[in-house]
Amino acid sequence: MSAQVYDGFTSLVGGMNSGVKNTDIQHNQFARGINITCRDGEIGTRPPFLEIELESEVEGAVEKIQRGKFQGMYTYQYGTDTYIAFAISGSVYIMDPVAGTIADATAVPGLMSETVDRMHFCQAEQYLVVQDGTNGPMIVEGPAASRKAVQAAPDSEVPTGTIMAYCHGRLFIKTTDRGFIAGDINKPNSATDVLRFRETEYLAGGGAFFTPANLGNITAMTWAQAYGTATGQGPLVVMCEWGWCSYAVYHPRLDWQDVSIMKIEGGTGCATEYGVTRMNEDLLFVGWNGLEDMALISSEAATAHRMTNLNTEVEYFAETEVSYRRFSCAARFDNRLLYTAIGETVDAEDNSGDPIDDYRYAGLVALDFIPRDGISSLGKTKLPAYDGLWTGVHPMGLASGIFNYDEHCYVLGKDDDGVNHLYRLMKEQGHDKETIPIECALYTRGMPFVDYESDNPRPIPYMEKKLYDGHLWISESQEELDIMLSVCPDFSVVFHDLSTIQITAPMTLTVHPFTDGYPQPRPKEKWPAFMETSCEMVTGRAANTGFHLQFCISWAGILKFHRFDISAKAHMEAPRPDCDRRNVVLTGPAPDDYSYDVEA
Repeated sequence: MSAQVYDGFTSLVGGMNSGVKNTDIQHNQFARGINITCRDGEIGTRPPFLEIELESEVEGAVEKIQRGKFQGMYTYQYGTDTYIAFAISGSVYIMDPVAGTIADATAVPGLMSETVDRMHFCQAEQYLVVQDGTNGPMIVEGPAASRKAVQAAPDSEVPTGTIMAYCHGRLFIKTTDRGFIAGDINKPNSATDVLRFRETEYLAGGGAFFTPANLGNITAMTWAQAYGTATGQGPLVVMCEWGWCSYAVYHPRLDWQDVSIMKIEGGTGCATEYGVTRMNEDLLFVGWNGLEDMALISSEAATAHRMTNLNTEVEYFAETEVSYRRFSCAARFDNRLLYTAIGETVDAEDNSGDPIDDYRYAGLVALDFIPRDGISSLGKTKLPAYDGLWTGVHPMGLASGIFNYDEHCYVLGKDDDGVNHLYRLMKEQGHDKETIPIECALYTRGMPFVDYESDNPRPIPYMEKKLYDGHLWISESQEELDIMLSVCPDFSVVFHDLSTIQITAPMTLTVHPFTDGYPQPRPKEKWPAFMETSCEMVTGRAANTGFHLQFCISWAGILKFHRFDISAKAHMEAPRPDCDRRNVVLTGPAPDDYSYDVEA
């Protein structure tokens, strides 16, 4: 007895889910995504990274930026212009990425620490304050003016510290492991008052704040919006290794000693200040378990008495050493949250040319907040979805903001030769560095196939299937493109090649119905005959045969598709193996998902 059976997908708006067995994944989700997006339910090539050429009139600056140790990155807005500030081996550079100019902010004040793993940045009004925790702070005012903070009485300014936040007109600075202080409030008629800390000394009840010892050391400081309150005034949020506290610093400072302004929020710990991102009135941050959501933690602890794990769907990428999370960074861009994952230690050069430890990541995890959106969804709950991992540039730092009246995201990455590169992440599809096709892979759920010929169509996981043919519904394709289909039967790890669709979609075609420069669709494109010579070493059967079959669709180039179907002949289990296993080692290599490199 045999039957023609079918499986596949029509929309993957649910995104990636690697936290369960691939046979338990929902029909609108996929098991793993590499360099893809799932917006609007379509699978497509991720947006490209375009390299920004580094140019500076400062002698030796470009060579130092390219070879030095990365120490942090920040978006700095001065007037109507937006800049990238980044630290390399003790030097702080202010770059206009649109104009391509780079200024060395440490040229006059002098170098900061070249060995500290991360420096600390904070903008207070028009000033950018930079700390390394050891030397006196540096104050930057625009791209061309910088100086050391005055630390001699009576005109002393910002004290030496590390983590900072600017909230309700005051600069807050971490000065000890669990302590921080508050500066003077900003005054329009005295611009430099925001850099002074005189009130800490002379106001009754002044001095430092201290977080509870059971929360551990301070790891980040930021502020939160409070839309649900009458005033909208949100607190200063001080995040620690094992929880966080909120401080109602919007009260007048003279009332701080009479009003209970501190509230212990508890929750989970934050791993890094660079991993904190504001999303409306919520805060997302990288914790020791991965991505965390402050509002979700607070609401669940108060009502449902449970803790949602936001990392289950990307568990495949979360298996990184926890120690690297202290250098993770995150940014909001194009309605996505991007954060680094899968860290490793690499070599950089100090100012003497000697090797020094640096840190980079395999890629960026992309969490899409509008996988499907529009006016029709008003009033409905809209769930985000993971695109998966975006590889190719080995990111170290991220900076996003409004540059020249447009939203930009910049990534600083390090290649295998230890050279640092600056990239701009785009929004629309294209090639990395304009000429390099992006290598992409979609791993489907495990498919048991469905028998539609019976009176009651149902999945038939108990029957053995032999693959017959498959189709892909292509929405957009460009240039020459090979789309490979491979299969992994019955959780055997190894993916075996089945067939390849070859597409030629020239972008200069002018014959009806295509217009010059438009991507071309390919409805129901059929894969050529499947290969039948591969042997699955674990099961002993032919590789195109199994009970549950997981597929990988891979390509290099620009592509969007929205539907995939696969058919097979189902029958009861074969009485004997199809392959001879007597002298075969029952192992095989797992897919190499991180080898794609734009600088290879």
